[in-house]
Amino acid sequence: MSWQTILEQDYFSRHVVISIGLFILVSFFRIYLIRQISSSKKIPLNDRRQWIVTVKTILLFVLLVGLIIVWAEELRTFAVSLVAVAAAFVIAFKEVIMNISGYFSRVSAKPFSIGDRIEVNGIRGDVIDQNLFFTRILEIGPGQMTNQYTGRSINLPNSLYLTHSIINESFTHDYTLHVFVVPVILDEDLLSLQRQMLDICNSICDIYQVDAKTAFDNFGQSQAIETPSVEPRVHIRYTSKDEAELVVRVPAKTSYKGRIEQEILKNFSHIYTDKLKNKPNTPLTVHTDPV
Repeated sequence: MSWQTILEQDYFSRHVVISIGLFILVSFFRIYLIRQISSSKKIPLNDRRQWIVTVKTILLFVLLVGLIIVWAEELRTFAVSLVAVAAAFVIAFKEVIMNISGYFSRVSAKPFSIGDRIEVNGIRGDVIDQNLFFTRILEIGPGQMTNQYTGRSINLPNSLYLTHSIINESFTHDYTLHVFVVPVILDEDLLSLQRQMLDICNSICDIYQVDAKTAFDNFGQSQAIETPSVEPRVHIRYTSKDEAELVVRVPAKTSYKGRIEQEILKNFSHIYTDKLKNKPNTPLTVHTDPV
């Protein structure tokens, strides 16, 4: 049986021979053109390099297009089969794929690391372990405004990172700016309460301000961002016709911000209680607990 008969009868063999011929033809033109460009003295060296890269790219594109045309029918059949298999695989392993995708998304973006305090989909806690499928945290709560452990651990599926925002409360590492709100009634002298709250914050947080400023300056330089002020601040915000809020922001060690908040609230409660009872104000005395 002659080669011509084999090629006419064997569809696959014919495509293989055509593919080999196309490869040899493209390779010949590639070698020929590169030699002609390399040996040309009229073209500057940098232009020759650019021309060589361009020729390689064009001929590779021609080869790929030619192979696709030759094997179009086989590729179409393979693609249909592949799509069916891929669809079944995705349906069966949807959660696994999403968890793995979330893992690689987290690894590439690096939104947090072990030991950071994060919040995802309303769940807060300190990260203690992470793997391909889950991130384990020690829960902080109850609620969003407390900073104490509940004694429970939570496994967060990595798929959450694809659909929910990640809040990292430890992004600035050792020191942070802690914000909390204190409600008050409008019958009281708000400016006086604001000044007294600020005095308490300055007294309690004074030991942290120098180190916090250094830490934030270093962080700002490493991230190329403007460094925020670390001085305690107290702002007034009206919430209704009868009530207002003191919005307090203080520098604190990340691991101590819950204790610092409680110290500030404890000292402020003495002053505020006296005002509510219409007692004369006593000199400001700040009580600090060791942290």
